[in-house]
This record gives sequence, structure tokens and C-alpha cells, in this order.
Amino acid sequence: MIASSLVYQYWKPEKYTNYGELIRPTPISQAQLGLISGGTFSFAQLKGKWIFLALDNTDCSPVCVQKLYKMRQIRLTQGKEMSRIERVWVTSKNQSFLSEYPGMWVVKTDLSVAASLPAPSSPNGYIYLIDPLGNVMMRYPQNIEPKKVVKDITRLLKVSSVG
Repeated sequence: MIASSLVYQYWKPEKYTNYGELIRPTPISQAQLGLISGGTFSFAQLKGKWIFLALDNTDCSPVCVQKLYKMRQIRLTQGKEMSRIERVWVTSKNQSFLSEYPGMWVVKTDLSVAASLPAPSSPNGYIYLIDPLGNVMMRYPQNIEPKKVVKDITRLLKVSSVG
């Protein structure tokens, strides 16, 4: 018991392990955006939810399709907690395969969204995670490893749960 008390009080891990790259929290654009299916969308509608966000300004390549598939599957792994996660895809075209991704918000390309995403080059190469307060706070590479993302998301949902 003494050893565990000493470890608890004096040992500090050198680094926390997460798969996603933590970035300086940046508020996502709150502009009114258009949905591909018609109607309007704002990230304010999703306040209180964790959001996976992906951008693609061209036709959805096989890599893009895999990215959307993995986003869907990662959300499904959360079981009863999956209702706390939303998926938003910003694209320039209506894609024929969208029926395979029910519940995903498909938003028309808007420069204000891309401008609020920190990226070394183009924001199209990442999957972003937006916290329940509306801040972009983490990004994942396009070819994500789902098991590692599931670990990150499970941990975030656990520490952010209410009650």
C-alpha cells in the first residue's frame, strides 16, 4: 500500500498516449451552411456532441470511401455511447453512395469551414475531431488505424461523460 501511494504521488508519466494529433483548440465556423440534400446546417446544431469531420472537394476516391466507412464503423463501436458522436462530411458534390452512410451530415463545401481547420497544407488529408463545445481539437491522418481511434474516442467519451 505504501508503494502504491508513493507511485501515485510522485510518479508522473512522461507522455500521454493518444493516436490522434492534439492541436490547439480552434472554434469551428458557425456560419450557416448548405446541405447537399437541401436545407441548412450549422455546427451549432451539434453542440454537446463529439464530431468527426472530413473534407473532400472532389469526387470521392476509394481512399475517401474508406475514410467515411471507418468513421461510421468507429462510431458504431461505441455502442450506447454512439449517440454522443456525429459525422460531418464537407464535399462539393452529391455522391451516389451516400445511402450507405445514414445519419451522416453531408455539407456543401464552404471556405469558412476549411479556414477554421488547422493543417500544415490542405485540410482535405485529415479527419478532424471537434469537441462538444465546438472546438477542433484533434486530427487523424486520412488512412487512420481504427483500433487506435476507438481507443482515443472511448477514453474521451469516458472522461467527458456527465454524471
